[in-house]
Amino acid sequence: CELTLRTFPEGPRMCRMPVREIASLYGERSAWLEQTVNPGDNPLKAVKGDLFDIALEAELSGADTFGLKLRGEALTYSVKEKTLTCLGKAAPVDAVSGRIKLRVLLDRASIEIFANDGKVVMSSCFVPEPKNKSLEFFTTGGPVKIVTLEVYELNSSWRK
Repeated sequence: CELTLRTFPEGPRMCRMPVREIASLYGERSAWLEQTVNPGDNPLKAVKGDLFDIALEAELSGADTFGLKLRGEALTYSVKEKTLTCLGKAAPVDAVSGRIKLRVLLDRASIEIFANDGKVVMSSCFVPEPKNKSLEFFTTGGPVKIVTLEVYELNSSWRK
């Protein structure tokens, strides 16, 4: 990760984001632009794999909650509570101009979540069910507009 010091209305904050060199591990890419997702829809249903780099910008247009299921584990944003939750952890995350940005690195032993360009970061150990290779985008209580959603399958960093 790269650390930067940025100024916000509430003062300076240390921000953390993945290094750009992660792009050297990118495999297959899937992307969605300007798409409204209703409860019960899952634009990610065809995406399967072990390792991912996911970048999402969502416009909060009427949902109570929205999020991602990462190999069975939910990452949820509550619009009313302005809270991001995953693996028993919670963090306050404010929308910026009515939008939330998430970057998620998912590997075989962890989930790393970077919200709003690294202003809020959550890292957790995570050992998924080996057979569950699925991803899901979900919303409850109303639609969410995906401004951008990019999912890259990652190749192993261990060279053969």
